[in-house]
Amino acid sequence: MKVKKVSLRFLVITFGLAFISLGFSLQVIQSQTAALSLAKVLTGLQSKSGGFTLAQKNEFITKKVLEVGVTFKLTPDIESELKIAGATAELIRAIRSKAPKTRATPRPSEVPEDEKPNADFEKIWVDQNLVEDGVKGISIKANFTVYNLKGIDSEIVYRFKKDGVFLKGSTIDYKTSTGDLSARRLLTPAYSATVYTDLDAFVPYTEFNLSPGTHNLVMESYVILKDGTIVKFLTSQNVRLVIPSASTT
Repeated sequence: MKVKKVSLRFLVITFGLAFISLGFSLQVIQSQTAALSLAKVLTGLQSKSGGFTLAQKNEFITKKVLEVGVTFKLTPDIESELKIAGATAELIRAIRSKAPKTRATPRPSEVPEDEKPNADFEKIWVDQNLVEDGVKGISIKANFTVYNLKGIDSEIVYRFKKDGVFLKGSTIDYKTSTGDLSARRLLTPAYSATVYTDLDAFVPYTEFNLSPGTHNLVMESYVILKDGTIVKFLTSQNVRLVIPSASTT
């Protein structure tokens, strides 16, 4: 597994450029009646439109933060990113004073869209007739990126259908709570945006409970939280599975 850090600063700059292209800058913040997200604060600081100096932008955003508050906590990493973007000590103090208090995990409707857990699918493919611990099976490999899951237990999960019906797993290691056959890999994102390349999950042929020969299946893939909450449905694709006559070496 290869994990690459995409900095929060890079993500926010990209986000900010999209807003600028639509003709927004500090006017976006001015129109806000709800608490400001981290992305909006950093976008306001880094915006090149409007002819404002950095000092003027800091003063403007500080007043808005004191008026409506912020949606994020001021962690050391976030404070560092703010300073890199040009935030003054006064703005940092305002954010710290208006940061939300510790409480239970917010309901999804309370989390700004740009701060919700998410994932982007690039590629998923299947290598067949491989051997792991003396057992033949398939290896499912994936390239994808997860966002806003830093330090949160999560998984990529694969399920299989034949003739529109989910296949059932044989052993507990390959079963969902409903008994459906699944392959999964634990994700341990270390960054706000974590890239996974060639992340593999092995499934023995015996788990499919299918006779030797060729079977046309549909494989669905998801990124989920450990409690089963779906973060993102990635893809549904056809798989031509060839079960050998012997499943061990």
